[in-house]
Amino acid sequence: SLFGCRIPHEVLSDDSRVIAQASDLVLVASGTMSLEVAFFEKPMLVLYRASALKRLLFNNLISVTPFFALPNILGASLTGGEPIVLERLCKGNEAEELAPIASGLLEEGPARDASIDHLRRLKEKVFAPGATARAAEALLEFIKKRKLSSDAVPR
Repeated sequence: SLFGCRIPHEVLSDDSRVIAQASDLVLVASGTMSLEVAFFEKPMLVLYRASALKRLLFNNLISVTPFFALPNILGASLTGGEPIVLERLCKGNEAEELAPIASGLLEEGPARDASIDHLRRLKEKVFAPGATARAAEALLEFIKKRKLSSDAVPR
């Protein structure tokens, strides 16, 4: 299975950057590879295998963001909080659901065009010089907001 999702696939072990650049659509596990794929402006589905307990914990208890895919976390401000790439915590039976989505991203059309446009905007924002300073500023702003919201809660 592919990241816990039963989808027919071929695993390539060459340089991932070369493969991503040559691809029209990439199925990727969450992590730094999703950022590499975003850098190349390639439509993607971010799939992560998760047990029912892990999905419950992520969705309801421990998440500080509605996203786990780095392109979505970093680009949420570009889309008003909407995801840039499709992400899925997989149980293993998602192939039927994901096939038409993948097809829409693979074929020329509005879904693919929108995906590439979102990735291009993400690349301009995130991969521009000064990214470390912007990341630090974003982290400090996030901590400040969390502190303010936790201070507002009566004890």
